[in-house]
Amino acid sequence: CKQTEYNKKYDFSFIGQIKKDRKNMLNKFNNNFRNSFIHTGSTNWSNPEKQNIKPDQLFNIYKDSLFVPVGRGNNSLDCFRLYEAIVAGAIPVICGTNEEIQMTFNFHEKIPNIIVADTWDEAVMISQKYYADKEKLNKIISSNYSWFHNQVSYISKKVKLFEELHS
Repeated sequence: CKQTEYNKKYDFSFIGQIKKDRKNMLNKFNNNFRNSFIHTGSTNWSNPEKQNIKPDQLFNIYKDSLFVPVGRGNNSLDCFRLYEAIVAGAIPVICGTNEEIQMTFNFHEKIPNIIVADTWDEAVMISQKYYADKEKLNKIISSNYSWFHNQVSYISKKVKLFEELHS
């Protein structure tokens, strides 16, 4: 891939543990994109300040990344990395069947604008196609910011309603 005008330091980044499909995922992205940041290792969930990469560093790395491949979490495709990527302005990339995607995000009125594919080969192909289209990338990132803002507003209204009903 040639470098685009997009002002991102990394084509993709990944911070997390290697498990399930993640080794294959990283190999596919690493073989097809030149600029990457990959940090693997265990995560200290009990104290974020003792993590090798602190939350603010993670945010900045994802902010400087165009894509964040999101391997399966412990139980499903709905992994915290997806939301970290969206908030930082990166585009999440996941693999799963349409049925699994719908089932995973069935609690959302609208799912975020993420790259979805059946295989990591297909995910890389789609990512490469978008890579050269700055306008499309900007629309995806903007759409995801709006999606996240709407989710936070929706949850805030529900919490406020709950508090009013129980006060």
